[in-house]
Amino acid sequence: VPDWKLNPGNYKLIAFTFDDAPNTGNPNNASDPNVKIINAFKKYEGAGTLFVTGTNARKYGYKLLQYAVNCGFELGNHTDTHPDWNGLEERYKSCTPETYYNEQIKPLNELIYNNVKTADGKTPYTIRFARSSNLYMSDPIKQASEQYNMPLIGRQKGNGEMDSNVDNATYIRNVLNNVSDGSIVLMHTWSTKSADTIDAILSALYNDGYRFCTLSELFEYKLGVTDLSKINVVASCNVAPSSGGIGHISEAKLH
Repeated sequence: VPDWKLNPGNYKLIAFTFDDAPNTGNPNNASDPNVKIINAFKKYEGAGTLFVTGTNARKYGYKLLQYAVNCGFELGNHTDTHPDWNGLEERYKSCTPETYYNEQIKPLNELIYNNVKTADGKTPYTIRFARSSNLYMSDPIKQASEQYNMPLIGRQKGNGEMDSNVDNATYIRNVLNNVSDGSIVLMHTWSTKSADTIDAILSALYNDGYRFCTLSELFEYKLGVTDLSKINVVASCNVAPSSGGIGHISEAKLH
C-alpha cells in the first residue's frame, strides 16, 4: 500500500479514466498505448480506471484488463456495444431504464464478472461505475444508473486529446491547467497522444502534491462513501448535464 493511502486527506486527488478498453490482448507489449498508460501509474504510486466496452473485451480478450486490475486499476462499464447515437438516440431517449440496462450495462457486467478476477486471483470482478457512449445523456440512462446503483461518470473538461491541431505540449498544458483536487479526467486507452504524454502529466501533478486514484477510492477518500447506493445519480448528473455525468467529485450528490 502506498504511503499516501494511509493519510489520503493530506493530498490532492485525481481520478484518471480511460475509455474504450481494451485495445490489445498482450499486456507484455510495453510499447502499446494501453500498457504504457498502466505502467506510468505504477511509477507514481497510483492507478486509474479503465472504462471497458463489451465489443473490445470480446475482440481482444481479458489479459490486459486482468493486468490492469492486478496493477490496482478499476474497471468501469462503457456500454456493451458503444452504440453510435446517430442511430440509437431515439431508442435510448424514450426506452425504459430496464431496457437500457439489459442491453448496454448488464451484458458487459456479466462478461467481466465471468472473465476477470480481483487482485486476489479468486473473486469475480464486479463493475461499480458506468459511462455512456460518447457521454450521451438521457433520462432512461440516468434512471438506469440510479436504479442499479452505478454512478454515471462524465468528465470535467475536454483537453484536446482527439484534436489533431493540439500537439503534445499543448495537450499537457491543457490537462495540467484544467484539473483540481477531485477532478475526473477522461482519456482513451488507444490514444498515442495520451500514452506519450501521461508520464510527463503524472510527474508534474505528483510534484504538485497530487496522487492518482480509482473512482472507488475518490468516492471513499473525498466523500466517505463506499456504498454507492448513497449516491443520487440523477441529481448528480443534473449538476453539470453537459459533462455526461459526474465530472468532479463535488458534483456527486447524496440521497
